[in-house]
Amino acid sequence: MGFSPVRALDVILMAPRNIARRKQKQRGTKPGWFYDPRKESQYRFFDGTAWTDHVSDEFRTEPPDDATA
Repeated sequence: MGFSPVRALDVILMAPRNIARRKQKQRGTKPGWFYDPRKESQYRFFDGTAWTDHVSDEFRTEPPDDATA
């Protein structure tokens, strides 16, 4: 297996994404309702990996009905 400039470039370009994913996994943020980072509503549901489209003006303790699907 020799040096591949294309593979090296791929590794360099993917590094920020991989680091961000690793940091998210390390943080281990559990699913739940949090202050909406988009400021479209008071609260937005985070599914453990990404923000969802579920919003609420009232704090909730239960996930949205289809958030666990």
